[in-house]
Amino acid sequence: AKAAYGAKVKVDLALFTGFNLPLALSMIAIAGGVAIFGLRARWQNREAYARAPRLAVVKLYGAVLAALDAAARLAGRLQNGSIRRYLVVMLTAIGALVALYGRLPFGAEASVSFTEMNWLRVAALLITCGASIAALLMQRDVLAILALGASGIAMALLIALEPSPDVALVQIVVDVLTTAMLLFALKALPQDGGVAQRPFGVPQDKSQSKQDKKAAKRAGVLAHIAPPEMQLRNLLVAVVSGFVMAAICFYALTSRPRASVVTPYYEANSKPLTGAADIVGAIVVDFRGFDTMIEITVFSMAGLTVLTLLRDAVKKHPLPPPPAAPEPAAPEPATPAVPIRGIAGARLSSFARILGEIVLPVAIVIGMVHMIYGHDQPGDGFTAGVIIALAVAFQHLIFGAEEMRTRLPWLKPPVLIGAGLATVFLGSLAPALLGLPTPLGAGQNGAAFFAPLDFGALIGLPLPDGFFVSTSWLFELAICLAVLGSGAFMIQTFSQRDAHFKE
Repeated sequence: AKAAYGAKVKVDLALFTGFNLPLALSMIAIAGGVAIFGLRARWQNREAYARAPRLAVVKLYGAVLAALDAAARLAGRLQNGSIRRYLVVMLTAIGALVALYGRLPFGAEASVSFTEMNWLRVAALLITCGASIAALLMQRDVLAILALGASGIAMALLIALEPSPDVALVQIVVDVLTTAMLLFALKALPQDGGVAQRPFGVPQDKSQSKQDKKAAKRAGVLAHIAPPEMQLRNLLVAVVSGFVMAAICFYALTSRPRASVVTPYYEANSKPLTGAADIVGAIVVDFRGFDTMIEITVFSMAGLTVLTLLRDAVKKHPLPPPPAAPEPAAPEPATPAVPIRGIAGARLSSFARILGEIVLPVAIVIGMVHMIYGHDQPGDGFTAGVIIALAVAFQHLIFGAEEMRTRLPWLKPPVLIGAGLATVFLGSLAPALLGLPTPLGAGQNGAAFFAPLDFGALIGLPLPDGFFVSTSWLFELAICLAVLGSGAFMIQTFSQRDAHFKE
């Protein structure tokens, strides 16, 4: 408490602290209860008590059920499953709260100076906003997904300029993984007209004329256009909510105190207590390790959720089989040892296959470097897991789901997730089970749950500078395994073209 507060904290614990006001109030409450209990028989004999209505439990239960039914009817009118309505209600409520609160007292010291770095920040903001608007205006799904990914990369640049390289790395890899997942999901969208695009790698149907295609496309676009009054309402809500959120963010950034209470503590104690030169890594896996364990558990459950949601959907609506390969007009040379068709039957070049062969080993090496030196410089197990998952996704795009089952037989998402969660739990318990003293332990002769412990230093293991075989490294390894398992779950689910999933 003293380290977090920055000064001495007065704490006085005793079984009896003397006669004071809280003790007097407690004695009065107890005496009143005893008096009421002792006089209850005399009160029950009075005539007024006999004429008082009795409280029927059945009637009370019925009234409660009726109130719940009324509340359910009211909630059913508001919550009808329309995401548009939910967003309108939430954004309108935010604007109303800001209007009721009054004018935001922006800091008088707030000023804008356009240095070289600030101009770069402005450019990143413009790219983010422009790419986001382009994602809304693009009619082709692939272009909209790429524009959305560009906005995320520009946001990563803005984060890196703060500077926050750890968060920027996470933003980049998560944005690229999200783009890959959207491209995988794109091939499963309905192809019955409208604005939905054909799956990746499926050849275009050239039987229709250009006029028929334009007419069908225009009809599909018009079918998705809302009435003018609804468009005006959506525009007003979007503009007002955008200005309100911008004002709130600007106020929060210009009026917050610059001197943090906890920052000096982490700066002074990260290296001595955890051995980490990277303060962010020390906070994530040492000081707030339990929070991180819950977060990777939730991320692992996300992969299971994707599998659960799409399993029944694919069974009810099987995807069309990949297009058959065209018959060659003349005998071809000897068939190569590896197939030449990737996802959705797309014909691939030799250059793409070479990239597919080398991308996974390179990604594994990069991920290992992030895990080994993540406690000493920017990088962590989460970034490593996402990088390897991106390589797996790229190979699925190149070789297809069927071939990837034989190429990567070790890639079993449930095993990876279970191994990751078991590693983080056992590694966190190791100091307490072994009874070894740690800097963040419970005392001089004991260790606490999630306390950092350097196993390499205990056994005298020679290691390169910056690499520590410790509980923190085990935590990074566990995060990498759990994230890779969850990402592989999503990739295998989206790239699966069979009507039934294989267990």
